[in-house]
Amino acid sequence: MKELIMVYPKIGVYGTVIIDLPLALIHASRVAHSKGYKITIIDCRIDKEWKNTLLNALKRDPSAVMVSSMTGKPIHYALEVSQFVRDNSKVPIIWGGIHPTLLPMQTLEHPLIDAVVQGDGEITLYETLEALDKGKSFHGIPGLHFKDKDGKLIQNPKRLPTDLNALEDEIPPYDLVDIKKYKREGFNETSFSILTSSGCPHKCTFCHVPATDSKWIPENVDRTIRHIKYVMDKFNPDYLYINDNDFFVNLKRAEALFEAMKKEKIDVVLGFRGTRVDELTRASHKLFSLMESVGVRELHIGAESGSQRILDFIKKGIQVEDTIDVNRKLVQHPKIRPSYNFFTGVPGETEHDLFLTTNLVLRLLKENPHAQISSMTEFAPYPGTELYEIAVKHGYQPPKTLMEWADLDPGTAAKKCPWVNPDRKRLMDMLYLTALFVDRKIEWHFLSNKPHFFLFRNMSKVYRPLARIRMKYHISGMPVEVHLKNLFYKYLEKNYV
Repeated sequence: MKELIMVYPKIGVYGTVIIDLPLALIHASRVAHSKGYKITIIDCRIDKEWKNTLLNALKRDPSAVMVSSMTGKPIHYALEVSQFVRDNSKVPIIWGGIHPTLLPMQTLEHPLIDAVVQGDGEITLYETLEALDKGKSFHGIPGLHFKDKDGKLIQNPKRLPTDLNALEDEIPPYDLVDIKKYKREGFNETSFSILTSSGCPHKCTFCHVPATDSKWIPENVDRTIRHIKYVMDKFNPDYLYINDNDFFVNLKRAEALFEAMKKEKIDVVLGFRGTRVDELTRASHKLFSLMESVGVRELHIGAESGSQRILDFIKKGIQVEDTIDVNRKLVQHPKIRPSYNFFTGVPGETEHDLFLTTNLVLRLLKENPHAQISSMTEFAPYPGTELYEIAVKHGYQPPKTLMEWADLDPGTAAKKCPWVNPDRKRLMDMLYLTALFVDRKIEWHFLSNKPHFFLFRNMSKVYRPLARIRMKYHISGMPVEVHLKNLFYKYLEKNYV
């Protein structure tokens, strides 16, 4: 069996502070790895000499190179990797990730790309390697789209989502990467990310998951406990981040998992990426107390907006009052920090809607001293989502090629949305920035004693009152802070990307 080279490109400034494991590649490789294929993962975010590393790998004559890609600026870096491979080898170049999944055939049109994996890659990638090694055609491999020898684009059927419980190898091959190199800059604890489920049962119009037909498939509790015990025994992280799209769909499963962790005396701080308000409203105080006892310290909650009209428009399926009630409920469980996500700039959003959102933000922080605002991002019309189609109807001109998609950036996408005028864009930029400073998250998380983090913490304390005033009254004039933020991002991109 020959070798598969998997490359995780740089992703820009957003990948300079928190560098999590390349879970997409680790999971995509697990079946091929368990069947005996040699897998090499090159992560350009941490390997500054990635070109030399990749060149040496290409000299070993691998079966293929797989490149992961997300929509936006990461495409630039993925193309940089692909061009380097093409300049130094004739090996097939396969793309995977969320962007090729949403726009597989448009992605495949690019001359540097020979094939695309759409959706879950565990089985598709293994069958692709088998075909390469045996000299067989790619025709009929579900989830794989490719160019034939004449350059014609061939579209195979989709593959059904992978059931994690059906995989023979229970533990993803984490040894394929150097765990010690993955970090959260400025954070004192060591961290580790895992998946315990895939997909999501909800239909939010801004999210790409419904477009991928990814129903919620949870790993069974016994298997998850063995997974967590393996991670703790082998890597012993301080912080374990459950990176699921939606962990609390089944509260009985969640409770059973926490009870099992308590029984096994697993000692770790837990954080959860995918958390919904409507699920937490059904959670009892008993469950929250159990969560505290096993180390749950952070829940990232999708509040999205303070306007019920906007929540209904994006089909979030929650009530504003539910967010307020959950926040109050968590006051009684001070070890658990709710971290709320919001976004602005959808078609039809008014400044009144924005006032409702900022009022909710400040209310959540006032009523729960442990709460924080994770983000207040700007809407970007990502392909495959229902809200993308609505944006097009409102005059948005979507990119037509892979290179054009590479220019879609969360910070600048609103400029291309005709319903966002310059004054609104200036306000959205200010809300994005002030959301970083209206709470104490920088003091809570950036605990490193390095001089620049010490300075950052103290600057955030000084700026917090002004940030709250700007947010409360929507003051976007004289945006000195925004210019400083842009300069800081340029500094990060020049020195760390």
